[in-house]
Amino acid sequence: MKLNHIVIMLALLGVLVVVGVLTKKPEPTQSVEEQVDFRALMPAGVTAESVAKIEFASGRKPADVVLEKQGQEWVISSQWNAPAKVDKIDKLLKALKEMTGDFASDRPEVQTDYGLDDDKGIHVRLYNTGGKDAVFDLIIGKTRSQYGSESCFVRLANESKVYEAGSNLRTELGLWGEDTENLKAQPWLKTILAQIPKDDARKVELQMPDYALVFEKVEKPQPEPKEGEAPAKKEFEWKHVSGGPGGDFVMQEFDTVLQELSQFDVDEVFDPAKKAELGLDKPAYRCTVTKADGTTFEILANRDRATDTPYLIASSVPGQIYKMADWRFERIFRKASSMFKLNTPNVVADQVVGITVTRGENSITATRKNKDDKWEAKSSIAGLEVKTSVLGDAVSAFSSWKNEDYAVSEGLVKYGLVMPACKVALKLEDGTVREFLLGKEHPTQKACYVTDDSKTIFVMKDTDAQKAFPEMDKLFDLSSLTKVKREEITGITVAENGKPSFALKKADAEKWELDIDGKTSPADADKVAILAHTIANLKAETFLPQAEAAAGLTKDNTSTLTVKTEKGELKIELGGESGSNLVARLSNVPRLLAVGKSVKGNLFRDVAWFAPVEEKKTATTKVANPFEKEGAGDGGKNPGKPE
Repeated sequence: MKLNHIVIMLALLGVLVVVGVLTKKPEPTQSVEEQVDFRALMPAGVTAESVAKIEFASGRKPADVVLEKQGQEWVISSQWNAPAKVDKIDKLLKALKEMTGDFASDRPEVQTDYGLDDDKGIHVRLYNTGGKDAVFDLIIGKTRSQYGSESCFVRLANESKVYEAGSNLRTELGLWGEDTENLKAQPWLKTILAQIPKDDARKVELQMPDYALVFEKVEKPQPEPKEGEAPAKKEFEWKHVSGGPGGDFVMQEFDTVLQELSQFDVDEVFDPAKKAELGLDKPAYRCTVTKADGTTFEILANRDRATDTPYLIASSVPGQIYKMADWRFERIFRKASSMFKLNTPNVVADQVVGITVTRGENSITATRKNKDDKWEAKSSIAGLEVKTSVLGDAVSAFSSWKNEDYAVSEGLVKYGLVMPACKVALKLEDGTVREFLLGKEHPTQKACYVTDDSKTIFVMKDTDAQKAFPEMDKLFDLSSLTKVKREEITGITVAENGKPSFALKKADAEKWELDIDGKTSPADADKVAILAHTIANLKAETFLPQAEAAAGLTKDNTSTLTVKTEKGELKIELGGESGSNLVARLSNVPRLLAVGKSVKGNLFRDVAWFAPVEEKKTATTKVANPFEKEGAGDGGKNPGKPE
């Protein structure tokens, strides 16, 4: 074959190859997402603008938190329609829209391992306006930490495929670790109810339980400009206008009020139906701020005395009740002692040589010659030992306490000082007597109202008042009431209501007898010793008001124990209930007392309990001796020997 023919054939072959390549149908291609099963999870038709309701639910339970859109705002409909954080909800919707999932598994049996089973998974459901069915239902499971970042496992409620999301949505819901039970509305609650810059406030009025304070921003006085000079630039300053005890006003403390109002923050929202229960129908506190444009912002507040928890209503959200931190409350509603110099009665403990404490019909007096001597006490309650150390603590309390707050002197009736709960008189070395009266508890603080000879109203902390005005039962030793030693008891008569009486009599040093209607029998000495020990160590919980307690000792409910000793006779009576205790009366104590309910069961035993325990005779069984031979030995007394 000629060379030119070969060249022509090779050229034709090349043309055919090129045509074949150009005309070949291409193979269908897959996207990267399809090739690795990496996908967007929210449907394309769901947008942040279309979503009108969001639910968070744990497993199969009803939704714990429900957020609903009202106009351009969001509310927490599961929390009395309290305003929600719009920016936080927008952030969540944006995160859901942009969230993609990296395929992890499609086996239903491993969903529990990922925390995505129907019982444990956290549902995030989105609804369109008016929609009854969720347009998006995402289940969030366990988290995964890797290379310093956190992700979480998710699945769509209508699918079994498990994906790993690129962010940890659990933290957005306020859940930490693997917690699935504490879905709360708190992370979504709008807590900043007002923002009033200091420069925008013009007037602040504070109404406290016992007084009011008014502060205004006024123009500073300026000297008249000299001829030819321009007037000085106007400057303003805050002034205490009215209210309070008088004296110098501490401006730095009022700055704290303004700082707190510049961003007024709360903690939680509460049921508006509890307005009266929380005392907000008649609030003890009110703060009114007038701004530069003439508008006002107002806070109505009250504080639970037992827990120090403040509750409030803000004019910016009038239909809601909130709780705020106590320290924030104190920064707005400052005690007078922080803004003014308050006087406290000056008592020098070393100069006190006498003290008298009077509560109701009872009083106790102690005296000493000087500060180094021991207190010698006299009491209107005989038969009880006085704790003089408690009286010494009372003197110290009066010398160290600081007046907490100010109260307008509207007479003593309002503060419970006309008929005081307690009166303490302190006698000084120079013969003068200082008298202090204890009134009512403060309605919102853990404190009490106190006055002295000047009739000034003071506010004393509960911890100081408990020492300065001791309860009567704290002044006496109630741990051993009977003053009877166990070995001194010679007889006990038990007369329990509704049961026949009986007596226990000591026969000698070690034996006791049980006497029932004149018939005697031995008594178990160990059981009597237990009863005698109970009598010797009888203690009371507290004193009782005479009128109240007397109703607890009637003919029909009183049980009596009469104790005879070598020195005389003691009678113990137990009656009905007084709270968690029983009313008691002892013949050696001229006051009704409260004792624990268990005391009755220990003092008033059933008669059968004292009967001696009979010794049980143990039966013996004779075992035959295989080596014993009938007739052998000494008449059967000694067995014979084996042959």
